[in-house]
Amino acid sequence: MQLYNKILVFPSRVFPSEEKASSELLSLVAEYAHLAHDLMESSFGQKRIVALMTIVLTQKLLITELARLADDPGHSRAKKDLVIRKVALLKGTPFQPLASAAHQLTIDPNTLSYDDYLQLVKAAHLSDLLLTELSAEDSSRLIAYYTSSEVFSYMLPEKCTGEKKDRLGRLTVMHLSYMNDPNEGQTLRKALAGRYDTEKKGRKQLNVPYVFVKCFSPRIDYLPMWEMYGDHARGCCLVINWVLSKLNTKYDDPTLYRVCYLRKTDGRYRADPSDNQGFSDSPEIVQKGCTRINAHLDELAQIADRLPQSLLHYFDDILDKVRYLFKDSSYSYEQELRVIYQTKDNILHTDGDKPWLFVQTPFPLQLDEVILGPRFQDVSTRVPYLQEQIDQMCEKTDTEMPRITLSEIDYR
Repeated sequence: MQLYNKILVFPSRVFPSEEKASSELLSLVAEYAHLAHDLMESSFGQKRIVALMTIVLTQKLLITELARLADDPGHSRAKKDLVIRKVALLKGTPFQPLASAAHQLTIDPNTLSYDDYLQLVKAAHLSDLLLTELSAEDSSRLIAYYTSSEVFSYMLPEKCTGEKKDRLGRLTVMHLSYMNDPNEGQTLRKALAGRYDTEKKGRKQLNVPYVFVKCFSPRIDYLPMWEMYGDHARGCCLVINWVLSKLNTKYDDPTLYRVCYLRKTDGRYRADPSDNQGFSDSPEIVQKGCTRINAHLDELAQIADRLPQSLLHYFDDILDKVRYLFKDSSYSYEQELRVIYQTKDNILHTDGDKPWLFVQTPFPLQLDEVILGPRFQDVSTRVPYLQEQIDQMCEKTDTEMPRITLSEIDYR
């Protein structure tokens, strides 16, 4: 079971190379074969566990294996029916677009060839590799969330009563449509270029993906962030210990990611180490990370150029999550981190006659510090109530009481 749990995080840093992954998988197969041999004499509970493990492992590893077939389609064509049956297991997962495309492949193979389908699978695999590359879950750094006092109050007891009591201490993650950058998600489109970036004629498409984003920064008590996101320095900076927040929870989601900044050079968008120093304190690690990202982007661009125009909407859907982790290098001073949900489940609505969509983190945050902005009004009279509210929140969520401090920036 320990080995099974390790493989569930594939292809993260648990498996630093394909050779290591293959070795671990062979070990699991050997144990799995032993379980299967004894299955007839096993209890119902043991049989159920083996069945569930089979489904979960298939969902987790299928894309990696099918992506290899994309480079050898002649060899895999004989397995087409088997591939389509297995892909049905991806329904309801982040790879749902592949399940939908497989259905299209069975009912009308003239509109979607098997070779093109395998290219979509390869695109999904590359998207997954980019997500792994940008994961910041291994970082022990404190992260900052700049917001207004009003927004912060929605985490506190005064606003978390009645049917909203389970929102106490949890972050609200808003739908991407409400973000203040009109170019959100467009940088990756530009990087892939080609026909993928061609405007369609006719009525404007208004459907939006169910993606929810919350933004953070490693820059604590930083004037540009106060001005842009902290209510013009009148709000709060919540300093979050992300590792401790997730330590005692059973939830893997949401994952914390680094944003990758792309610079246009000689007509191409590339990840440059000078724009992505937040990846690591080691220049060598930053350089290698950017090299891998650029290689993945090159392969995605080749797939986008190869696919017929009629299939690019599948390609677009496959990139729904990762596209919001790329921004133009002009924003690189932020060195932003993000959590991203891609889900139709547990969606909540704001109050009022024009509701906004949001989801919430499934766990309360462990705050290390609450910094009041350099222009925070009436500090001496507002702090006692704020402290009492934070104290109550921490008692009810079983988290440690953070420090409350005033920004040391001399704002003029």
